[in-house]
Amino acid sequence: KWALQFQAGYNFNVQAFNGMSISLKYHFSDKSALRFGVGYYGEIRNENDKHDEIYENTSFDSKYYNYRLNCVCNFIYYINPFSRFNIFWGLGPEGRFSYNYHENPKIDNSDYTDKYCSNSWAIGLNGVLGAEWMPVSDFSVFAEYEATGLYGKSHYTSMVVTKQNYYTEKNEGNYEEWSFEGNRALLGISVYFDKLF
Repeated sequence: KWALQFQAGYNFNVQAFNGMSISLKYHFSDKSALRFGVGYYGEIRNENDKHDEIYENTSFDSKYYNYRLNCVCNFIYYINPFSRFNIFWGLGPEGRFSYNYHENPKIDNSDYTDKYCSNSWAIGLNGVLGAEWMPVSDFSVFAEYEATGLYGKSHYTSMVVTKQNYYTEKNEGNYEEWSFEGNRALLGISVYFDKLF
């Protein structure tokens, strides 16, 4: 069996599960399943700000790029698949990547441009513990707790650039981070079907 999973949000509005673009589960047997989720967010903004003053009118162009990708894969084990409320736990890898780029003129001197670029990645383990209830065939409601531990690295570059594309100031940096997210509870819905296509 395959299952497509959704999250029950505020006032039970159905939305993407755990912020993912798609979340799929495949059952190998009554007691074991593999769940895969992938999420993507992309934003591109090109803005033009106009400032009208008494003696001068100025116009500024700004650029904003923001991309995020998140992937998680859990092996799910069901303790008693034939009970009314099926307790399960899961564990698997998670990976994250993000890229940000901002470009806008300096506030005090429009002949120069501020540019900022950063990219980061993180990998770790994701664990879940929950219970699933199937009131009718091929449809279930489940609730779970989620915990994630991640190790990541980031790199950023900040520059002040002239109109000829020469930089007058440049700062670069790297940092690494360990993080733990362990206070997330989710309410979800699974719709089961026999074939993916």
